[in-house]
Amino acid sequence: MAWLLGIIWSDGHLDRGNRVSVCSKDRDLIECIARLISQQNGVRPKNGDRHWSIGFTSPHAADRLRSLGLMTAKSHIIAWPNELPGAYEAAFVRGLLDGDGSVLLSKRRPGQQGPDLRVSLCSASEKLTKGFLDWCSRNGLTAQHYTRGSVHTVLILQQASLRALHALLYPGPDVPCLARKREKYDAWMAIPRAPAGRPRADSQTPRSERPPRRLSLGTPDEEALP
Repeated sequence: MAWLLGIIWSDGHLDRGNRVSVCSKDRDLIECIARLISQQNGVRPKNGDRHWSIGFTSPHAADRLRSLGLMTAKSHIIAWPNELPGAYEAAFVRGLLDGDGSVLLSKRRPGQQGPDLRVSLCSASEKLTKGFLDWCSRNGLTAQHYTRGSVHTVLILQQASLRALHALLYPGPDVPCLARKREKYDAWMAIPRAPAGRPRADSQTPRSERPPRRLSLGTPDEEALP
């Protein structure tokens, strides 16, 4: 449910009639929500089948969401949920990223062997962006932030932070998530990483074929000893 809260915070809507709805271009995401709330027949096409939606009407759920900070016309003003327990924050972030985030694999450098990964969150809300940056800081994740127009973007690029973020977002194989984003992330995690530092010039030569190292005594007229 914390994951669903993140989806509602990003792609959801609360109207004045206590109806909560989620709309997305990713049918898999909407079907995942349908399974979670036991409404497998609740998935509906929208905008000429370009989007999919699901919703429910519940005064109790709507009131609870309002107490957490959800409101109508939320895009530019919504903040981090009020008093969200720390144990649920990572699942909430997984929902945010499944809704308004991206997981991108790319090769940008000449001769690059494996792809780079970048995880980003885009939001029109400065308050929500600040909440996400604070969460990253509390969990030791290095993040970059820039604003273009009214859109705030947070990028996570460093390998150590990406690996730590994966552990936070996906603590098990069956957590609810948008499968296509997790599959990219899992694929990057499975790529062996080269050791840090610059390789030695003879690192590709088998040890048995390398010439013996010689030790000089330091004087020009004395032979170097093997």
